[in-house]
Amino acid sequence: MHTVLVADKSPSLRNQVVQLLQSVGFNCLEAESGTEAQTKIEALNPDLVIADIVLPSMNGYELCLWLKNHPQLSETPLIFYSYRDSEFDRYWGLTKGASSYLSKSFELEQLSTTICQFLNAQPLSSQRPEASDRSLEEFREREDSKHKNLQLKYALAC
Repeated sequence: MHTVLVADKSPSLRNQVVQLLQSVGFNCLEAESGTEAQTKIEALNPDLVIADIVLPSMNGYELCLWLKNHPQLSETPLIFYSYRDSEFDRYWGLTKGASSYLSKSFELEQLSTTICQFLNAQPLSSQRPEASDRSLEEFREREDSKHKNLQLKYALAC
């Protein structure tokens, strides 16, 4: 069973995400600050991290940079989810090393699907064949394409 760490300063939002993930079969860890997330990541090595951008003591960008520069943890996927959902915010998060960037206005099922795609797992509530390796590769190609388009857009704007 995969373990996901959810880092958000809002207990109610964090609880909502944790309940969803547990309902589809994930083990969950929780953190309310960036430094708490960092400590738990080092000690417990979760399979994936979901982090808000705005966190006390260490923001999500700093947490992502730390994770991606950590020799033993750099392959751990990190998904940003935030109320900051402009194209620039998405671009900035992806350039810091995030695997994906979702707005907090997303449907919770979208979060579960995104996590499963990064972990190559199928949600327990779903028996759809789309969780195959081929669909995972297609998902990653779409995410890479979005990231490259945003890079080009902001390179041209500068």
